[in-house]
Formats: sequence, structure tokens, C-alpha cells
Amino acid sequence: MKLLIIDSKNKCESIYIMESDNVAKLKEEIKLKYNVIGDIELVFNGNILMDNDSLIEKGIRDGNTINFLGQFNAGIL
Repeated sequence: MKLLIIDSKNKCESIYIMESDNVAKLKEEIKLKYNVIGDIELVFNGNILMDNDSLIEKGIRDGNTINFLGQFNAGIL
């Protein structure tokens, strides 16, 4: 599924991940794709997502937006 990832500066990028994955896997994909430094937090519908949360259990579906709190390297987004 395709998710929209929005950073604290309202820059948006898409990432593709399996519906059956968990938040930890999504974080890994974000770190790899965008060369993220350090820890990150993901927020969906105002709730901080925990690493062991299943994307399906949290109601995350194709096309949803996930807010990203962390530090992208300069020039990535």
C-alpha cells in the first residue's frame, strides 16, 4: 500500500509498504529511503504509533497520511 509521509515542515513524500507490516517495519523503510538520523516517531490520527503496532490494527489503509517526527538529512525532502 502507498502511504503519505509528512514531516514537521509539511513536506510530503510517499512510501510503499505491505498492509501486514508493523510500525517498526515502516520506520525502517522511512529511515532507509530518506536517510533519517536517529529515532523517529510516527503519528496517525493524533496517536503516536508504537513499534509493535500492526498497521492494520491501527486502521492504517492505502492512501492514509502518517505524520513524521524526526530529522531528515538536508536535501532529502
